[in-house]
Amino acid sequence: SQPDLLDAALDCCRKILEHYPQQFLARQFLIEGYLKLEKTREALQECLTLLAFYKEGAEWVIGKCREMIKKEPFAREVLGYAYLSHGDPSRATLEAETLLAQDRNHSPAYVLLGEIFLTQRLSRKAVEAFHKALELDPNSRLIHARYAGAREKELELEAESIKKRLAEDKW
Repeated sequence: SQPDLLDAALDCCRKILEHYPQQFLARQFLIEGYLKLEKTREALQECLTLLAFYKEGAEWVIGKCREMIKKEPFAREVLGYAYLSHGDPSRATLEAETLLAQDRNHSPAYVLLGEIFLTQRLSRKAVEAFHKALELDPNSRLIHARYAGAREKELELEAESIKKRLAEDKW
């Protein structure tokens, strides 16, 4: 039957991705297969993985997320990351803010905001966003790592600023 063939094809894709995790077409087929099986969450998770390896796939992911957005709220978060990968931080911010308008305690939305702020070199705002995410989800290793990275970036920029002021100071 058709679903059995699809399951077998998806198993083959998973095996390919075990050996070649950056293989775009196999991941794309896996996403499409999950969508046919109405496994939206799994498809979205694979979209995030695809973006991590292949930023050029952002436009394709944006299209897929737009299709899924009514069925799955998590699609908005993935859409935000896709816009960020596509070089559109304003649309990514809009997606994060929409998530926060729906639920002020949604820590992944604050993580997304933190990532957006980092790409815009707004490290202080990134630290604030990651700190809020940590307050909501204090046991997340991912958020701790992102917070530490943003804090480090903030201190680096502060040090650069101080060095610049020292160099400009005639005394």
